[in-house]
Amino acid sequence: MAVKVLVVDAHHLLRIGICKAIADRFPDAIFVDAGTLGDALTALTTFKPSIVLMNADLPDTAGVEGVSRMLRAVGGAPILVLTESDARAHVVQVLGLSVAGYLSKGCSCEELATAVHRIISGHRYVSAVRALKRMNSCLSRKIIRNH
Repeated sequence: MAVKVLVVDAHHLLRIGICKAIADRFPDAIFVDAGTLGDALTALTTFKPSIVLMNADLPDTAGVEGVSRMLRAVGGAPILVLTESDARAHVVQVLGLSVAGYLSKGCSCEELATAVHRIISGHRYVSAVRALKRMNSCLSRKIIRNH
């Protein structure tokens, strides 16, 4: 069965690039893209995605609220949040919503495809770069406290 992907981001060129990167790994994938949360919610009336890739900051919503609304509307399909934010509070808030993954927009095409594959296989995915930054931050605080 083909993977059905809903890509939600304000930037058209980025949406096209995301679709291309995923299509290279999943040639039979079916894509719908939207530039706003409102457009994405409208698309969900006729399109039932296997996975949703969305920016947490869209022209008509920002942060946790938009992701929460998508979670309620998507009918159980996993959500991979794509973001530019490295802020710890943002990561914790979004992951606390039970999204399936969190990935930097600066990731490679291969990492994006890997994240999608892991998520549609029933796993969660958090950017390795982001996880390493958090781990290093925690370790450096621990080292400073122990001295």
